[in-house]
Amino acid sequence: HGMMTLQPAAPEVGAADDYGFSLLVQWPSVGTATAYVVELRESGSPQVERFVRQVPMQAVGPLVELRVGGLRPTGPGRIYIAQ
Repeated sequence: HGMMTLQPAAPEVGAADDYGFSLLVQWPSVGTATAYVVELRESGSPQVERFVRQVPMQAVGPLVELRVGGLRPTGPGRIYIAQ
């Protein structure tokens, strides 16, 4: 009781490889968090995929990151949105 849950800032999404098969999602860490949930979807698509990442005990630093691989790009210019 009395604990306020802080929502982290919106994540940044970038390419993790040169071919569009993986993404890197980064966001500022929240010191009291024990886990983060990232929802990823292709722009314009209603389908959302949810990823849960536990915060490692030794985690130090201002950023948390999640790498998502195994994507299958259907064409150039695909845009992904994370929240």
